[in-house]
Amino acid sequence: MAETERLIRTGVRSVRGSLLVLVLASVAVAGASLVLPHAIGKALDSALADAPADGPLGLTWTQIAVGLLLGVGVAESMLALSGGAVTAGATARIRHRLLGHATAAGPRLTRAIPAGDLVSRTSAHAEQTGAAPVRLVGAFAAGIPAVGAMVMLFRIDVWCGTAFLVGLLALSVLLGALVRTVTDVTEQYSAAQGEVAGRLTEALAGARTVAAAGTVDTERARVLEPVEDLRRHGASLWSAHASAVGQSAALLPMLEVVVLAVAGWQLSAGRISVGDMVAAGAYVGLGVEVVNALAKLIAYGQSRGAARRCVDALEVPATEYGTVEELTGPGALTLVDVWVGSGENAALRGVTLHIPAGASVAVVGRSGSGKSTLAALFGRLVEPDSGLVCIDGQLLRDLSPAALHTAVTYAFPRPALLGGTVGGTIAFGHHRPGPDAVTAAAEAAAADGFIRRLPLGYATPLPQAPMSGGEAQRLGLARAFAHPGRVLVLDDATSSLDTVTELQVTEALQRSGTGQTQVIVAHRASTAARADYVVWLDAGRVRGYAPHSTLWADPEYRANFGTGETDPFAIETLYRTAPTPDPLDDSATRVPWGTS
Repeated sequence: MAETERLIRTGVRSVRGSLLVLVLASVAVAGASLVLPHAIGKALDSALADAPADGPLGLTWTQIAVGLLLGVGVAESMLALSGGAVTAGATARIRHRLLGHATAAGPRLTRAIPAGDLVSRTSAHAEQTGAAPVRLVGAFAAGIPAVGAMVMLFRIDVWCGTAFLVGLLALSVLLGALVRTVTDVTEQYSAAQGEVAGRLTEALAGARTVAAAGTVDTERARVLEPVEDLRRHGASLWSAHASAVGQSAALLPMLEVVVLAVAGWQLSAGRISVGDMVAAGAYVGLGVEVVNALAKLIAYGQSRGAARRCVDALEVPATEYGTVEELTGPGALTLVDVWVGSGENAALRGVTLHIPAGASVAVVGRSGSGKSTLAALFGRLVEPDSGLVCIDGQLLRDLSPAALHTAVTYAFPRPALLGGTVGGTIAFGHHRPGPDAVTAAAEAAAADGFIRRLPLGYATPLPQAPMSGGEAQRLGLARAFAHPGRVLVLDDATSSLDTVTELQVTEALQRSGTGQTQVIVAHRASTAARADYVVWLDAGRVRGYAPHSTLWADPEYRANFGTGETDPFAIETLYRTAPTPDPLDDSATRVPWGTS
């Protein structure tokens, strides 16, 4: 609860000036509305007496009433402008904090919260949270006339004030219960909304797979499954709202009738004037503002529910970095008793491993054995739950972001193509290499040929450069090659390449002479055979760590590659005896996105 209020105050800090104007304008509107019935009543009494009475500052009550009406109009204009400024500024501040935290937390945030749900919290829920100050000020300002009306009714007649007070207390009890209900229901509604958004994002990302598998109806049912919860929570919200508004709508007319009856009784007894009775009727009418306060409190409860959703995202811990700015070693990697997860759900179980500097190491294992988790450790894309991960004897957690990102470079099976253009995608990273380095990286990744055939070559905007899965992977490889570090991690980054192109990329790495330590998540025996060593993972543990030729004698090791690769060197023999392919003709290497 305290974190929710703290997040709302975070948004307020950037708009204090506008919030002050909002509060002053709200109070001015409420105060003028409260004084106006009194001025009209005095003006009526003076007109009936045919003897205009002077009001404050030497003005007549009629002039005061007209001035109050003009003042309300100006204050309401300021109210609208400042309210928009407060909502916009607070929303921007909250979104900035959420996005900054998402950057700081990195992959651990998207593992905890699905991407679609996270987008929903950053957009719609952040906006609702940003509107909280305006809604709360509005509820407070709407309550001023109601409370003031009670005071003025006591000033006119104690019995009129007592009747109004009893009705107001009943409404206050109703409001308190409603706000609590709305806050809880809104959070549940937002959770169901986020679940739908998360499932829809997953379905859209795998649309081709869904279409190819013929599971559109099944996937539609999966995405829409939380809609029933959404409907149920939405119905509860509107039911609570309708119940409260209905009860207040029934109570207010009864309250008005009772107060006017008391005022008429007092008028007939000569205890109040005609103007006083008119004013009393107007003050009872101001009690309708309680309904307005009710609506704004409901909206504030919705903002608090949305804020809880944003707080949940902010509570995922950010990745903490150290202060070591530079590494001096050649890139040796060490893991000591590393666990990721715990118990039967652990992805890695007590892994202890040393990878010599400059070595090429293939990581092999069946699906779910922990290959990608191991690869992710070296760039802190996954944090170990226990154990140590070091590069050149230096704990990764002690490195600064710049030192870590300079030392470790990644390429992924489905790279995110960022950077605006094809060349910008290759240059995208912690530093921006020049055109010559971008071209050299593309050549090493066997991507230069298809890039040059694009309408604008390297300057082609990404939306105008449709690519197959293999071409997208080559761009991801080129990006990694353009930002060389001590360690290069290829996490299944050649799965969509044909074996000839994969061999070209491997030989380009070997010819580079950079002495990089290479960690390659491998699914092909030919890839493992070209590495210096193989880390064989089985159920999160290191089952073997030796050259491929040594491990190949074990039939269980060979089973990692299926039955189709009995001779891992056959493809290299075929490649070396085949005619050299035209580097500009890559039509034979194109494969559909996401296939291997």
